[in-house]
Amino acid sequence: MNPTRLIRIRTLQQEDAAAVARLAVELGYPASEAVITPRIQRLLQHPDHSAFIATENHQPIGWLHLFINYPLESEPCAEIAGLVVTESHRGRGVGRQLLGAARQWAAERELQSLRVRCQIRRRRAHHFYQANGFTELKTQKVFILPLTRRR
Repeated sequence: MNPTRLIRIRTLQQEDAAAVARLAVELGYPASEAVITPRIQRLLQHPDHSAFIATENHQPIGWLHLFINYPLESEPCAEIAGLVVTESHRGRGVGRQLLGAARQWAAERELQSLRVRCQIRRRRAHHFYQANGFTELKTQKVFILPLTRRR
């Protein structure tokens, strides 16, 4: 492997907020560094959450956020909340390496499975997860009820 093209996976840090925001746009979730910064601060304070960032030549090219899901009806599992690799690096093993970090994190917590929810329109992502050992469990709809904040 060419050492100048080495992909590194490390734990997300507060200083990565701008890169996370930039990559979130590619995932379809526009966010600014100012919005992402407190989200990272909260995430770093919770031991049941973790995030990893992939870099090439110290430049962020992807990230993965996961957490422990504690459902009442089934065993706890690790769940991927978000995974994105910049378009120019997709298909080059970066996502697979991020999944490897997630699998290790889950195994260290003795969790028996890793789950991900993926939008129905993201066909390329479906193929990616299946190629990395995931099996489709179910199709579902997601509903939201906005809650207004009182000032």
